[in-house]
Amino acid sequence: MIKTFVFDNDGVIQDYTAMLDKVATNLGFSVCSNTYSIRTRYGISKLEERLIYKRISNRRLLRNLPELNGAFDVLKQLQEAGHKIIIATAIDDVLYDDRMSSYTKHDFVPDKLYCVGNSGKESVYEHYKPDYIFDDQHHHLLEGINHCQNLICINDGIPQKKVVETTFETYKTVKDWYDTSNF
Repeated sequence: MIKTFVFDNDGVIQDYTAMLDKVATNLGFSVCSNTYSIRTRYGISKLEERLIYKRISNRRLLRNLPELNGAFDVLKQLQEAGHKIIIATAIDDVLYDDRMSSYTKHDFVPDKLYCVGNSGKESVYEHYKPDYIFDDQHHHLLEGINHCQNLICINDGIPQKKVVETTFETYKTVKDWYDTSNF
């Protein structure tokens, strides 16, 4: 049976944090908290956060993000088995071409890529009614709670605020999930 998988990108498929930390350091900021919020992570203002994003965009840094532990191999194997791979990422749509360029460097093309910015991912989940959703942030997984039964958290140790009393199936990497699941 063909299944639909919706994956987040940053922190699930590719390592965004190392590039982000490098850009922030070059701008004179340092990590002060291991968190997803950029303003909290570097102790910066909204204006300084925009400066980081502008640097990432202007230098097209999303084109060269490294893969996280065999994630692209898993995506390609799922596609080869006939499954549908949708990417829903919280970057702005103006970065769509950079993200696709990054994928082609890994010989991967998703069935569909959504760059939703700050608008949330629920509309993507509602449209596809996926069999699986993979994300590294609980609030994005919660957006899928009414549209999918298999909510998979990929997290290698970044603490998150507990939003509700929901337990997500959690793995360190997509490959760990793939190697141990019987989907």
